[in-house]
Amino acid sequence: MVGIAFVLLGDNMFKLIGMQGAPSWYDRVVVKNAVPLMIGLYLILPQILNGYAVSGAFEVVLNGTEIVFSKIATGRMPQTDDLYHALIKAGLIAVGQA
Repeated sequence: MVGIAFVLLGDNMFKLIGMQGAPSWYDRVVVKNAVPLMIGLYLILPQILNGYAVSGAFEVVLNGTEIVFSKIATGRMPQTDDLYHALIKAGLIAVGQA
């Protein structure tokens, strides 16, 4: 939103934040490239950021291959017993046992 404000308000944006005028790079970068910047800020950047949205996935993986628990498959977070029994079955020794 700040980027869009800098493009739309132009030199006035710098006056609003207490500067005397726009810096030297503003004309070279923003004014000469206003349309591509607006396309990038308004259309392309949200699409890229949307790819990083939280999916709610949570998986416990053993040795990088075996899925011990999957929130996507079960629809819930794991309980202690879910992990305990799956890890014992996979060959891990329980704490306190030798």
